[in-house]
Amino acid sequence: MEFKANLVAFIEGRTSYEIESRELTYDDIEISTRRHVSLPPDHQMTWSRVLYTIEDTTESKRVEKSLRESEARYHEVFDDAPAALGVEDWSAVKKMIDELADAGAEDWRSYFADHPDRVMEAYDLTELLQISNANLELYGAASAEEYLGSNQGALVLPEELEAFVDVLIDLIEGRWAIDVTSWDDKMDGSKIMIRTRDVVPPAHRQDWSRLIYSLEDVTEQSRAEEALRNSAERLRTITDNLPAFVAYVDRNGRYQFANHFYEDWFNRSIDEIVGYPIEDVIGPDNFAAIAETHRKALGGETVRGAPCPRWRRPWPRSP
Repeated sequence: MEFKANLVAFIEGRTSYEIESRELTYDDIEISTRRHVSLPPDHQMTWSRVLYTIEDTTESKRVEKSLRESEARYHEVFDDAPAALGVEDWSAVKKMIDELADAGAEDWRSYFADHPDRVMEAYDLTELLQISNANLELYGAASAEEYLGSNQGALVLPEELEAFVDVLIDLIEGRWAIDVTSWDDKMDGSKIMIRTRDVVPPAHRQDWSRLIYSLEDVTEQSRAEEALRNSAERLRTITDNLPAFVAYVDRNGRYQFANHFYEDWFNRSIDEIVGYPIEDVIGPDNFAAIAETHRKALGGETVRGAPCPRWRRPWPRSP
């Protein structure tokens, strides 16, 4: 096989070439070799001298194989991870920031507010190196190319650019693990709330050449939290306008909710009521009057028609 390869190479006019093969040593140990074969200039017409070197590449081949297997495992884990992951290179952004700092920029939030064009420039300088399949599915993108096409500074939502500025300032100030939440657009135009976790590994903190991030769709959670806030506001509006005491107390006897009537009657702010024991808020005498009713309620009984004591204010009302 080797002789044939030599012959073909020389017939084709090549005066040197390399060939890799597997061979057996005299001890019947299989090794990998790389042969470099050449014809010296004075012998290229007659082939009367053929020079060759043999290199044992067994160890380097083993390392290369291990590296390929390691990279294959990495890609398998990364590409098919259940989380939306991405890796970006921000070194061009770091260079831009250093140049702006050398030119005198100091108050970065004010600077970016006054120069939105530089924000978009910095955004477009980020380079996407790798993206997981879950990330593409999250945005409904068919490919990384389609995803990149929609991920440019001029096309992203203002909220996303604001979040980008937050991350940028955190990096400038030396914070390397950053959480931000912002609205974003999917490929079909629908909006999603994304929570992003950004991390810059220690080896890349000088030049920002690697930023690793994970994305989580928190749209439903955000909507649920907003609905809860709206519900709490409606409840507060209703209960604060009732001429009666309305409160929620946990099993430890501490207020978790109280209406405005409590504030007015006991001359305390909500912050001085919620989280405090009943007795501390309404006073020992008033608490003694409702202690039995309170004990039954905590025991799981439904108490109806219980006598309502005439509560005394434990201190004078403010004028």
